[in-house]
Amino acid sequence: MKFPVGYGSVYKLSGKRRKPYVVMITEGWTDEGKQIKKIIGYTTTKKEGVELLEKYHIKPFNLDETRTTFEDIYNKWYQWKFKDNDLSYKSEVRYSNAYRYYSSIKDIPFVDINILMIQDILDKCNKGYHTKSDIKSLFCQLYEYSKVLNLPVKPISTKYLKIGTFKKSTLHKPFTEDEINILWNNRNAIVDLILINIYTGMRPTELLKPKEVHPDLIISGIKTVSGIDRQIPLHKRIKPLMASYPPKMAYSTYKRHFKEEMDKLGMDHTPHDCRHTFATRCDLYGVNDLVVKLVLGHKVDDITKGIYTHKDLQEMVKEINKIC
Repeated sequence: MKFPVGYGSVYKLSGKRRKPYVVMITEGWTDEGKQIKKIIGYTTTKKEGVELLEKYHIKPFNLDETRTTFEDIYNKWYQWKFKDNDLSYKSEVRYSNAYRYYSSIKDIPFVDINILMIQDILDKCNKGYHTKSDIKSLFCQLYEYSKVLNLPVKPISTKYLKIGTFKKSTLHKPFTEDEINILWNNRNAIVDLILINIYTGMRPTELLKPKEVHPDLIISGIKTVSGIDRQIPLHKRIKPLMASYPPKMAYSTYKRHFKEEMDKLGMDHTPHDCRHTFATRCDLYGVNDLVVKLVLGHKVDDITKGIYTHKDLQEMVKEINKIC
């Protein structure tokens, strides 16, 4: 194929090379009328070289960016994603942890990354579905971000990256009615916290650090937009337990005491089982589904969170008191 004068060229280098074809463009002309050429990349086949040259002329890219490594792209994306936007700390930690799995390719130019490299990283990861999902999600976001930067990246169908199937956890199980009665008959400071947790559905960290405590409700919530600073009505049975609430206790300490109480009472549960128990009992006793979502801090699509405020708190309390 013969290109127009000044368009560029693709030719094969001598010797054995992984990418033997060099792709060049014409940057300008000397006073003598000779072309000033610059390499824009190397390819495995001549066809790929022609495609790269055509792509450059359709949408010219910064030649220096073709040498931008995976690590460079990650750092730029990280700055854009987290430093210039108000996003959650938890998301930042998740992606920072996912990035560690890319150590083997962090120095490779991003334009040379292919789907097999990413799949190899996923295959070698011995963690669970959620970790692999974060690893895949990070690459998908970096890939899209690289296109925003106008890098000449290879077309990659990230949907073909395999991370296995999600298996619903059987780790959490609700307290039975008999177990809850045993807790009521063996009260102490820790058991009272467990009971408060069972009747409010808070996450363990929310239980230990409420924002406000009132006679009829707790204001707490730290994880999601729907859950932050939500109103949690107090069930009539736990109001007498609130005299010494909230506790001054770290989660690690509470978790240790929780296990001690479980061992003492012959039960097998984790702190998060209390929240699961609340949701299960709400379903069992027919608590209004919207109230359940508001109390748990789940997203409500068809109505605003602010509907149940002030006088409507009594309706929430009435619903929660359906639980025995």
